[in-house]
Amino acid sequence: MIIALFPSKKKPPALALAQKIAAFFQQKKVTVAMEDDLAGKNGVKPLSEVPINEIKFLISIGGDGTILR
Repeated sequence: MIIALFPSKKKPPALALAQKIAAFFQQKKVTVAMEDDLAGKNGVKPLSEVPINEIKFLISIGGDGTILR
């Protein structure tokens, strides 16, 4: 299973929460992906390397504008 996280880049608490969520899912052997510029910093897969049709859930952290961007 693949889960994509979209934390707000403008809100440090959202980035910190995304790291915790990513760690939780990785412990459960779930693949976690983030936007390419955040992936390496957070130890997850870049979105560009994940087949989009295999992503089962999207989690937006930081407000509805986060996913709209």
